[in-house]
Amino acid sequence: MAASWKQLTFVPDSEALRTLRHAWEWLVPDFYLAFMAGVAGDVFYEANDGSIHWLSTDSGTLKEIATNRATFLTDLRDDAGRM
Repeated sequence: MAASWKQLTFVPDSEALRTLRHAWEWLVPDFYLAFMAGVAGDVFYEANDGSIHWLSTDSGTLKEIATNRATFLTDLRDDAGRM
């Protein structure tokens, strides 16, 4: 059975965001705002220009994955919410 994005993601609370910010400050710019996290520990950020970036915590990489949040959410919906 396939898992949905809703089952695999959540919105981090303020304490989790502080801990996250401290742990990844060497890689993630201060102006990136976390708006969603994955249950495996990955985090999705929105930059000042609206672009969406994915922090892969297992590989320690930060990569732009969408030009804006609307595109990112459309891409999730186009995947029918399934992985």
